[in-house]
Amino acid sequence: MIYVVIGIILVLVFWVISTYNFFVSSKTRIKASIQEIGNQLKRQTDLIPNLESSAKGYLKHEKGVFELLRC
Repeated sequence: MIYVVIGIILVLVFWVISTYNFFVSSKTRIKASIQEIGNQLKRQTDLIPNLESSAKGYLKHEKGVFELLRC
């Protein structure tokens, strides 16, 4: 009888430890995912001025082409 009780206690201890480790690793993955989202948003906002300057350069080129076509 005592072996059954000790076995049940050991199973419960291992279950609690594994559940705790699962929650800790899940929390770490969630934090890493949130950080990655923040990095992607920062990268996106850094790329917007580059896109704007590219569009302005293309606009200048198109204006030049249309001016040549009018002549």
